Amino acid sequence: MTNFWDSRFGGEDFLYGKEPNEFFAGFLSTIETKGKLLLPAEGEGRNAVFAAKLGWDVTAIDSSVVGREKALKFAETEGVSMNYEILDLINFETRPEQYDFIAIIFGHFPSAFRQELHHKFTKSLKKSGHILIEAFTKEQIQNTSGGPQDPDMLYSTALLEADFPELSIKKLTHEKVFLNEGRHHGLADVVRFIGTKA
Repeated sequence: MTNFWDSRFGGEDFLYGKEPNEFFAGFLSTIETKGKLLLPAEGEGRNAVFAAKLGWDVTAIDSSVVGREKALKFAETEGVSMNYEILDLINFETRPEQYDFIAIIFGHFPSAFRQELHHKFTKSLKKSGHILIEAFTKEQIQNTSGGPQDPDMLYSTALLEADFPELSIKKLTHEKVFLNEGRHHGLADVVRFIGTKA
């Protein structure tokens, strides 16, 4: 998987642009107290740089060395810093109550370890912290705006509700949206989730 993403991130352009994900940016801007933010599957750093500019203490994770290099250079040009770890998320270990906010933007994981990974994220969240997810639904396979072609890696509202039983759900919707995020361009079916740890 690492070689796949190194190849995808290998060009001069940013695969999904330099602007942050709209859903993520909108919610992040409503949080007054900045804290520790975890961004799994962060790629080239567009969301990490945005959050760091707002004053968040950002940790990004990805398996791609090329993505990390581009993200750190991007952060340097924007005058911010972040912690960026190279890690295949199948090997992610729980970090008990370490983060105030965890955001997973189009991070799609096979069912074989997805639920366990989501449980680890919940345990890594501080009390009153938030988990935000935007991901493609199973209906996305009919669209041409990006995302996995494997139905096993596509999500639904019911799936996310089942994955996060310990969180109080603040938002959980299946929406048709128009994406304009680099390679993610056009009409898309997405699930948007926000959960808070009591």
